[in-house]
Amino acid sequence: MGNRTKWAVVAAVVGVGLGLVLSARPWGQASAERERTAEATREMQAEEARRAGLERQVAAAQSPVGRERTVRERGYVRPDERPVESSR
Repeated sequence: MGNRTKWAVVAAVVGVGLGLVLSARPWGQASAERERTAEATREMQAEEARRAGLERQVAAAQSPVGRERTVRERGYVRPDERPVESSR
């Protein structure tokens, strides 16, 4: 192996090593950013599920059946109704 070939191999090895050393930090930052993005996505999905549940509750409460259930839970009766007494 000639002197020139040895220097070319050494330069290639040094170049690869230097590239690995210099790229370690950006890869670490990218990994951390990927983890933060995944966490934000999980939080967003949980909030979307919570919001959808609240929307279902609001829709149910605003429906005629839901409104009647609410007023009856509060003890209201229609003017033409008599409350049913239970014999317990």
